[in-house]
Amino acid sequence: MNDKKEISLILSEKRDWIDANTRKPDPKQLVVMRLTNPDIIFDENDDNIFRSEDIKIGEYYIPTSSEDGKGEWLVYGPYPKYDYSILTDKARLKEGTIVSHWAIPEDGELEGWSNRLNPIGSYKKMSIDVDEENEEDVYRALLHGAAFI
Repeated sequence: MNDKKEISLILSEKRDWIDANTRKPDPKQLVVMRLTNPDIIFDENDDNIFRSEDIKIGEYYIPTSSEDGKGEWLVYGPYPKYDYSILTDKARLKEGTIVSHWAIPEDGELEGWSNRLNPIGSYKKMSIDVDEENEEDVYRALLHGAAFI
């Protein structure tokens, strides 16, 4: 018997979260998505359990060929060259990942998402010559460094 309380730092944000099992957004409407994979546990103790979770901008897409009206959740770009998320692979959710909740984006949130990978500042020229074997490591270091600025 599991009496542990599931803790979500994302769902504790001050947003009007909507349960994705209860209601889906309008097709092609960009929303804030709370992603999780119930099978991936980040931490737990005697009382609480913390499952994997992430927050991304995306949409509930229903293909025109869908006869039953069911769709799929897609992450909105831009995408980094390498997606290090354990929950997504660029636009697609990885196996076992679900959207548990969604919310209407706040003012400026869509613009922030769309520009999150843009360089900060202006450069006349920046050149890094990296061999193919180490390219991804250098890319990841620059991506993390930019996130901390």
